[in-house]
Amino acid sequence: MLAVAQQAGTVSSQAGSTQQPNAPPAQPTRPEDLCAIEGQAVNALTGEPLKKAQITMNNLGGRTNTTPGAVTDAGGRFVIEKIDPGRYNISADRNGFVRFQYGARGPGRPGTPLTLSPGQHTRDLVFRLVPQSEPAEIPVVEHLYRWSAWDIATSSVPYTKTDAQTIEFHVSLQPDEEKTITYIAHYTW
Repeated sequence: MLAVAQQAGTVSSQAGSTQQPNAPPAQPTRPEDLCAIEGQAVNALTGEPLKKAQITMNNLGGRTNTTPGAVTDAGGRFVIEKIDPGRYNISADRNGFVRFQYGARGPGRPGTPLTLSPGQHTRDLVFRLVPQSEPAEIPVVEHLYRWSAWDIATSSVPYTKTDAQTIEFHVSLQPDEEKTITYIAHYTW
């Protein structure tokens, strides 16, 4: 089963309250009302813990949060404390994996908000991140309009001359990788 963030305990999805424009500023949350969450990020295919996954929280009630996230440790575990009660979208990100939102039914799909009641400590959240796809071969087309008599002197990646004024580079990229193509064209006229 892929892509299910699991939680022990209860979760509700109640509509959050909105603050009126002329209402007095919100009071700081009492220390005993602050919340916490903890859990783990794992590779959905192997079950191995994922270290250095970024766990982020987005407060849907508009109130700012002084502790918006955490980074998982070597065992894939994370703890976020001193969270204001409210509704949050929670997601896990890591290089080489598809972003995953709490409550999503699959990778890249929308999740469901987690509602934290005053003083709630939610344990055992599990984010199962799916590895991104294999390397991709990307064609990059360049049109050489100056003249039809040209030759490529050097190129940083393989290429094919497709017609008198077009060259196509063949670039292999790993997930989240970037490459710069450099070449020198000699024109004859």
